[in-house]
Amino acid sequence: MKGLIRNLAIAGLVLALVATAAYAAFRPTSGGWRGESAQDLPITFRVNGSGTQIRKLKFHAKTRCPLGQARFRVTFAGTANIRGRRFVFHGEDVLSEAHVKGRFVGRRYARGTLRWSTFEGSLGGICRSGLVAWKAKKN
Repeated sequence: MKGLIRNLAIAGLVLALVATAAYAAFRPTSGGWRGESAQDLPITFRVNGSGTQIRKLKFHAKTRCPLGQARFRVTFAGTANIRGRRFVFHGEDVLSEAHVKGRFVGRRYARGTLRWSTFEGSLGGICRSGLVAWKAKKN
C-alpha cells in the first residue's frame, strides 16, 4: 500500500511539472491579431516572431463625457512583454490615460479588458470609457 501511495505521489508530481513546463513554454502565434470590444469597436495588435512581445496595439473606444459622448481611436507606440499568457499596456500623457490587459487563452485566441480616459474641453471635461471587455483572434 505504501508503494502504491508513493507511486501515485510521484506520478502526480511528474504531471504537475509537465503542466508547468507546458504553460511556461506557451507562445502565442506571431503576426497580426484582430478583434472587437464589447462596444462593437475594433482592436488590433501584432505579436512578434518569438511570441514574447506585443506591439502596434490600436483600439477604438466610446466614452461618456460631461456634455455628451465621443469615440476615440487610441494607438500605442511602445511594446508590452508577454509574461506566461498575459500582457499589460499602460500609457498616459498630460490629457489621456489608457490601460489594456490581455490574456492568451490559446495560440490563436486572446481576451481582456481596456479602459480609456481623456480630457476633452469641447465636451466639458474628462471623457471615460469605463471598463470594456474585448476579444481577438489571429488573422
